[in-house]
Amino acid sequence: MVDIDEDITGPHHLKFCLAPSNTPATVLIPEDAEGDELEIRPQAQVIAENMAENIENHGGCSLIVDYGDVKCDRHTLRAFKNHQLANPLSEPGNSDLTSNVDFSHLEKVFTQHRVATFGPVTQRHFLTAMGIDVRKQVLLKKASAEQAKNIESSYRMLTHSSEMGNCFKFFTAIQGNEKPPGF
Repeated sequence: MVDIDEDITGPHHLKFCLAPSNTPATVLIPEDAEGDELEIRPQAQVIAENMAENIENHGGCSLIVDYGDVKCDRHTLRAFKNHQLANPLSEPGNSDLTSNVDFSHLEKVFTQHRVATFGPVTQRHFLTAMGIDVRKQVLLKKASAEQAKNIESSYRMLTHSSEMGNCFKFFTAIQGNEKPPGF
């Protein structure tokens, strides 16, 4: 819960705190929830349900790409301002807020609708399986020295584990059980 920070020396004037009693969000806590911290994303539940129902009733698939974990047992809410981490309660409305996707929760929603899921896999795994190495070699054959430098740099950023290669995860939900490319 967020409350007003009455400590006037604090920089943000908002604080996280425990609710004194049950809140409306309490009904959303899963019965199998573990740990001391829990993120509840009611709108994510609605979106996942809609996607699962559409795939179940009309076919098709979804490809979800985002930061995330297989099981999210820690708080992941964070803010970015000017490409730097910031306090999520500092200057509301002036920072970008984000939190990790709980892929195990998505898998649960989709499978309840008889929709198969695959992943999550790392961006590195997905792009490699989709042929990024071959694509890089094709581009390098016709590249100038400057272009080659940019291609190599971009490739490293997208695939290396110390860059973005392990940050983003790819997850898919699909009608049927055939494993799609990339997974």
